[in-house]
Amino acid sequence: MRNLILAVIIMVSAVFPAHAGTDTGRVTRIYVHGSDQVSFRIEGSCKQTYYWSFALTGEIGKAWYAQLLSAAVNKLPVRVQYVGTCNNTEDTTISYIYQDF
Repeated sequence: MRNLILAVIIMVSAVFPAHAGTDTGRVTRIYVHGSDQVSFRIEGSCKQTYYWSFALTGEIGKAWYAQLLSAAVNKLPVRVQYVGTCNNTEDTTISYIYQDF
């Protein structure tokens, strides 16, 4: 039983990143650059100089881009999750984007 509990704890910690953070705000800037990169800023973010970013490849990237455009037009906040700390010295790739309604 003890080994089972230990195995479950190890599996759960492998699935959820240890240092994940979130940032929430209204979209203030979106731009597509390179061949497939989307970068954006959100109001009140810990990122004042640099951007959140993701690849515009596959269905997920396209869905995130559509979600950002919709949120920007409707002035609704989005929430991003990232791994690590909010570093304002370089762009940071996000893990996912979501909205609360």
